[in-house]
Amino acid sequence: MYSECLALGIPEITFYGFTVDNTKRPGTQIEAFRNACVEAVAELEKRDADLLVVGNTQSVFFPKELMRYTQRTRIGEAASKLTSS
Repeated sequence: MYSECLALGIPEITFYGFTVDNTKRPGTQIEAFRNACVEAVAELEKRDADLLVVGNTQSVFFPKELMRYTQRTRIGEAASKLTSS
């Protein structure tokens, strides 16, 4: 989807990977959502992006692997601005 947005000239993308409502799900589903967020950012690390991850960093559900992206981070040529929550 990221590549398609770039091809269409969309300069900024926001995607929601984990919401407060998801914290009410069974533990296996919570873990799956968290893992999907971490994997999505890992994929974006391979591309040119200007990445910002937002969320409650004090929550036990916030993936610690994503803490370094809670400040906007330029990756490569930063072809697109991405915000993830």
